[in-house]
Amino acid sequence: MKEGLIQKGSLPQIVSDVVANRKTGDIQCTRQHEDKRLFFKDGELVFASTNVDGERIGQVLVEAGLVDPTMLEAALSTVSPGKRTGRILVVEGVLTPEQLIRTVEDFIRRVTCSVFAWKDGRARFTEGDHPDIEDVVIKLDAADILLDACRKIPVGSIAAQAIVNLQEPLRFAMDPALRFQKLSFSSDEATVMGCLNNFTTAEEVCEASPLDRDSTLKLICGLIAGGIVEPPGPARPVQEAVPPVAAAATREEFELPDDIFGEPLVPEEVAPPPKRPAAPARGPLVTSRPAATPQRPAALPSRPAAPAIPPRPQALMPVEEALEPEAEPIEQLAAPVQEPPRQITSEQEAAERGQILEVHRRLALMDYYTLLEVDRRSSDAEIRTSYFALAKKYHPDRCVAPHLSECKTAMEEIYGQINKAYETLRDAERRRQYDARGAKPEGDEREGVSKESDEQIADKHFRMAKTLYDQRNYADAIQLLKVATRLNPGKGNYLFLLANALVKANNRREAEETYLKAIEKDRFNSDIYVSLGMLYKASNMGKRAEGMFQKALELNDNHPIALRELAALRPPDQGLLKSFLKKASDKVKR
Repeated sequence: MKEGLIQKGSLPQIVSDVVANRKTGDIQCTRQHEDKRLFFKDGELVFASTNVDGERIGQVLVEAGLVDPTMLEAALSTVSPGKRTGRILVVEGVLTPEQLIRTVEDFIRRVTCSVFAWKDGRARFTEGDHPDIEDVVIKLDAADILLDACRKIPVGSIAAQAIVNLQEPLRFAMDPALRFQKLSFSSDEATVMGCLNNFTTAEEVCEASPLDRDSTLKLICGLIAGGIVEPPGPARPVQEAVPPVAAAATREEFELPDDIFGEPLVPEEVAPPPKRPAAPARGPLVTSRPAATPQRPAALPSRPAAPAIPPRPQALMPVEEALEPEAEPIEQLAAPVQEPPRQITSEQEAAERGQILEVHRRLALMDYYTLLEVDRRSSDAEIRTSYFALAKKYHPDRCVAPHLSECKTAMEEIYGQINKAYETLRDAERRRQYDARGAKPEGDEREGVSKESDEQIADKHFRMAKTLYDQRNYADAIQLLKVATRLNPGKGNYLFLLANALVKANNRREAEETYLKAIEKDRFNSDIYVSLGMLYKASNMGKRAEGMFQKALELNDNHPIALRELAALRPPDQGLLKSFLKKASDKVKR
């Protein structure tokens, strides 16, 4: 976007485009007789200007008490065209260079915040260098200034319009220089930051935020303007959302089972799902808050044990031979229909209490890394994100909920230890000393408490993730599984569960890559091939799906799902799978 109306949210959008794409130029904001400009160099905010007399640098100096009006007037009378007021004041000895830099930074912040506070006007970006400001360019914490400016956006719909699509997941910038900029947050804003995990939408963040909706949207808008969060794409037209074939597969064929290890995928016939309402509400925000565990219907028959899988490496084809180069990329497909919100049951409340009490019981045995659910190689940003999520989860204020009233003491102790762990690991020197002691708290003289190995931590994360997966808390499960696979990358079952969770979170491209990694680690697990085949089928990639189902049958010639899917994909009298399809027909007759 190069130009637009400020009341339509164009200013934050233009700023976001300039910052993210490292552009050089100026954004001119005009209304009535006011003309203000924000100057950018390679995506960095470096200067500002205004034609409003009361907002010029001289007025800022007077307000700050650095010069008196008489002294300023005398200095300005000697300024010739092309000379800077600030430079003249430094030359005359009225200001020090450091005072001038602080004044210029304050001036830029004031001008930026003032244009973001406009309720109307027009913003226009002009690309190109500005030699006339080269002598005043200073290094700024631009993201912090832009975030502060977005806080000044008038109450109303401007922030929402600037975000464009409140239903699209908010993803952090891939560029570390953009993502990890210096920012100042209030405690409530820090809680909101803990809700961002590349899967939650702006609408979901608003639902979980301790701030009001308008303040939350302004915060998100500031993160987008500063380049920390990528701007979500525009909403797709409803008629183009899901192609007819893909839509049917999404609703009926592409439901991965709840239990996936040691059992066939979706082996039994289940009743069709109830008809969804025309406009279902979005599901609950998936953060570190206790997950909602839906009850499984009691009428479902128990699943039979999986047939033994004889190793037959000689029959296995390379994965690449089954892939179709001209197939449509998975990432272009739209999201499946959203599930309606699920109600928390008494069983789920009991499970949450049990989890809290179990963490409290093991609190004395957990080092700071384990407590914060990170590993020793985690970055400061990863530790901070995990801390915010856990602090929200175990905050004692949550004990007002009736089912957590008996956990108050346990949550207070866990919360206190989480804060102590974070204060230690966030400081580079204290973290180094902590690691040098063998990851033991200061003054800890306990004997017999052994450190957990990376494999033990990975296994713990995997088991916790499996529980969260069963509770349909896929976002938190994904975060734990990514840590587990990083600590122990050789475990195929870790990668398999991670791929299934990514499918449930509708991250199909990453799910495909993870399935292929799982196959590399566990090439004789027919269930992985079937799951990948189901992903390809739901994505309208018929040849790829056939290849995966065929590979599954080479490992387990009685795999019921592979037989069924191949029978549906290819007529019985064609192709090389006639014998397999005959088996499928015989099973149906029996």
